[in-house]
Amino acid sequence: MRIIDQIRNRESFTPTENTLAKYLEENSRQVVNMSLEQLANTLYVSKSSIIRFCKKLGFKGHKELCVKLAKEMDTFVYDSELVNPSNPYRENDTMDRIAGKTYQLCHGALYDTYNDLELDEISLLAKKIAETEKVYLYVLEETGLCGEYFSQSLQKIGIEVHISNYPGSMIENACRQTVDSTAVILSYGMFNQEMRRAAEILHEAGVPAFLISGLEKNPINSYVDHQIRIRYFEPSPKVNCIGSKMAILLVLDVIYGEIFRQNYDRNLTVIKDYEKRRTNH
Repeated sequence: MRIIDQIRNRESFTPTENTLAKYLEENSRQVVNMSLEQLANTLYVSKSSIIRFCKKLGFKGHKELCVKLAKEMDTFVYDSELVNPSNPYRENDTMDRIAGKTYQLCHGALYDTYNDLELDEISLLAKKIAETEKVYLYVLEETGLCGEYFSQSLQKIGIEVHISNYPGSMIENACRQTVDSTAVILSYGMFNQEMRRAAEILHEAGVPAFLISGLEKNPINSYVDHQIRIRYFEPSPKVNCIGSKMAILLVLDVIYGEIFRQNYDRNLTVIKDYEKRRTNH
């Protein structure tokens, strides 16, 4: 039985164990990277209480629990089958099973991402885009379609967008970009030398830059003003990127929604005019 399934049945837990179980269920991805002392200090419980809790779940101690939990987070369960989010389909899957796995993968990615949204950072980016009304998007192949979707959404409300999505265009646009615009670097988990150099150029020029990424530690961090983490986890190697795509799109849609809200009447008028012109042709 998975750890998460074990701790959801808390009838036999003490109050301290209930506290540990609740925190573990709600913060699984953070717990696997916490030491025994960090976890104890966070929850104001003793280290011996945590060790007893781990043993109650069938583990020798805190470290073994964290190792097992980390392995579990590489999978999700569909109809009693452990499924890898990066390679969910099997040769003998029926169409109904494929549809069910896809739905659950999308739902899980949206749920995890929603619960970990960095709303303060998102608000800062939305405010900056609304102020400058000029955005330069820097995307790699893995996030290209998401970037195009975001670009089209912004353009519909009159925001000028320049997107770098082919080799050489990142450095070219970074050299052209000025401080009265906003740079958005979008990459779930891939970075190359061109993206790193573009970020360095933007930093040297004083251009406000935001990174949207699934990686906390990456080669771009030191060159951007703000980072919006996409905390949904998708292991490698990847046969598909369904979960990360849904996670990225949710973050981008929330950013767009906040941009729209900040100048609601004007943006609503622009959208209506856009649709009217489009239907007249």
